[in-house]
Amino acid sequence: QQVLENIKEKEEKLKNANPRELLPRRKRRIYDRPLFDLDISEFNAWRSYDNVIYKVHKHAAPVVCKIPISPRLLQHAFGQGAQSLYNENLSTREYHFQDTNLDTYQLYDYKATTAYHGENLKDYDYDHQEHVRIKKRKQMHPSPEEFWEQDEPHMFRLNCSKYADFHKFKKWLLQEIEKRSKDIAYEQKILNKFGPFEIYDQYDKKYQINRSPTVFKYNRSYYLDEKPTQKQLKEDPYLECPKPAQVMEEKYRVHWPYQWQKKPEKNKNENFFLFKNKQLNSIYIQMIYHIQYINYLIQIKFLYLNL
Repeated sequence: QQVLENIKEKEEKLKNANPRELLPRRKRRIYDRPLFDLDISEFNAWRSYDNVIYKVHKHAAPVVCKIPISPRLLQHAFGQGAQSLYNENLSTREYHFQDTNLDTYQLYDYKATTAYHGENLKDYDYDHQEHVRIKKRKQMHPSPEEFWEQDEPHMFRLNCSKYADFHKFKKWLLQEIEKRSKDIAYEQKILNKFGPFEIYDQYDKKYQINRSPTVFKYNRSYYLDEKPTQKQLKEDPYLECPKPAQVMEEKYRVHWPYQWQKKPEKNKNENFFLFKNKQLNSIYIQMIYHIQYINYLIQIKFLYLNL
């Protein structure tokens, strides 16, 4: 009877109870703040070409998430991706980024094209595969050229370095692609700003050789849309081009040995050796060593005789 009474009490409690109270304690918690800080007002990132991280390797950075992006819009916003350096068959192109915290990111397509799976079979019926096991069913894959012209979003993999805030980067990347999709292409911007590049492939022509290093040509104004005024140049020293070491003042110059200064001349009056001929000097030095060695042996003999 007591067991039946307990069962009835539990049934009455379940009928009259609030559905939220029936959940476990952890699920009943009210989070007054988001799990991740997604404020990107002070966050920025850019494409990097020197900090390269591994992918799909025992020493590789972990895959933290997958981002659905249209391949055409990604190429439109950030230009053509770099060729994959490590595990070339697994991806066709990859994008390397670096943020304001100097954390590195890598975005790439993983086994998405015929470069990994091979060419599609012409005589195979891909639409009717009900009689084939699920594991053995074949799938059509686009070529690399067709893939990067697609408008449909593809799940790109994202690798990042340790302690990187990939949640902010994901939000920044999607916003940046949406913003740049309305503007002209990234590669067209570069051509309009710098003009077409020369390959120096014809031996008949005489090309202009730029011997001055590029670090003395470009400055912070390279990233600005408008040219800075003279007032801004005086107030902001970072807008000035860096000067080479020879143009700097004497107090800022770094003197490497004998690079800008002449070698100190030897005093001609000092005679280090007796003879001008090098062979005679070497013979003279050898004779001195032999005499010292003979004196040393004579001293040892006298010691033995005394003992």
